[in-house]
Amino acid sequence: MPDQAKYRATSADIRPQLARIRIGFLVRLEDRCAEIDRLVNTIDGSGLQPHLIDGLAEHAHKIAGVASTLGFGRLGSLAGQADMAIAALQSQNDWIATRALVETLLDEIEEVLEAQAPDQDRYASSA
Repeated sequence: MPDQAKYRATSADIRPQLARIRIGFLVRLEDRCAEIDRLVNTIDGSGLQPHLIDGLAEHAHKIAGVASTLGFGRLGSLAGQADMAIAALQSQNDWIATRALVETLLDEIEEVLEAQAPDQDRYASSA
């Protein structure tokens, strides 16, 4: 039987590291939110272009890959759905439905950032 005290100590030791990783994710998430918004507005004005679709896909994919692991399950799920919808744009060209999903993702990003703002300040001052 494994030594449970050993695992508890290890768990306590990594909490500050996980907090820093989570803070870094949230900082990047803020930048991603602004970039996704910019891409959406560019698509609205210029139409679907491969490099714009690729940019959206990259951001959604990266959020989907990390968010759930760091405790943001709904964000991860929405990002995964957006990632799949954006990938389908190449063949289906349904910007209206995809845009609605991307807007939902942006709303969730903003909610996560607003909800986590006090935690960011607390962790930043203790790091």
